[in-house]
Amino acid sequence: MVRHLRSCLALTVALSSLLVAQASEKYANDMIWAKPLSNPVYNDFAMIKREVNLLYVYQTLPSHIESAGSSLDLDGDLMAYAIQAELPLTESLSLVANKSGYTDFNPDDTLTKQDGWNDLSAGLKWAFLSCENYTLAFRVTVELPIGQTEVFQGNGDGNVSPALLGTYLMGNNAFNAVVGAILPLDNDEESTMAYVSVAHAYRLTDWVSTHLELNWFSVIESGGGDASFEHQLDGAEKLVPGLVEFEGGDLINLGAANSEDHRDFVSAAAGARFQLSDNVNLGVAYEIPLTEKEHSLMDQRLTVHLTATF
Repeated sequence: MVRHLRSCLALTVALSSLLVAQASEKYANDMIWAKPLSNPVYNDFAMIKREVNLLYVYQTLPSHIESAGSSLDLDGDLMAYAIQAELPLTESLSLVANKSGYTDFNPDDTLTKQDGWNDLSAGLKWAFLSCENYTLAFRVTVELPIGQTEVFQGNGDGNVSPALLGTYLMGNNAFNAVVGAILPLDNDEESTMAYVSVAHAYRLTDWVSTHLELNWFSVIESGGGDASFEHQLDGAEKLVPGLVEFEGGDLINLGAANSEDHRDFVSAAAGARFQLSDNVNLGVAYEIPLTEKEHSLMDQRLTVHLTATF
């Protein structure tokens, strides 16, 4: 996994070095300090920017999860690595790539340690209203199920995620909100969900900003429990979506048949961004669930962004 991380870092630095001469004031590159840190797949600010983002997620798993009326030991952790990007096509339209990369899943009990590729998601963001202090944007992304089922990816026929993004600036304060949905193309293997993320960033100095964020995922319709995750539960691949009574949040869609039983997952995050140079920003956030840990896959999470603008 170190090899993968080094490759991602090298690509980020190379792209930044090659394209920094193309920097333009009409894009929001100097606003990276205000970009949210948690819910990294679906969260963003509304302005159009040029960026390549190297993402790292370290998430510990709950000591146990409650499923089908029983308690299953779990514990352990998962790590996810990804490259994200935004490339403007016009002053108000950009191409976004919000999910990719690799997951290393390491439970201590019940489930099986596996690693593999994530699904791939990309789409368009349109900033349809942009004023001096606020911007509204509409984004739609399509997730392709090309990942590996060993790490709870690759199930179903993919999904479409429309979202409305809003950002309001007031001095050194930035307020951000994203409201969206995850609409599977195969309801038997993925659950339909809605999500809301709200965030506040405060710019302490030209080099440091602080962040407070809240995320909410809610299951609208449970999946059919037909997803098959290879090499989990000693080869009983369909038992996971059949037993689990919740969903996996931003990185994982289990298509759990009973996920409406505990449909809501809420988390809070606090963090900071550090401007390492004119074009490179480091963001770190610590996140915990506010709903019961036993009804999710998150005990706590560390999210790290290394962002290069150009």
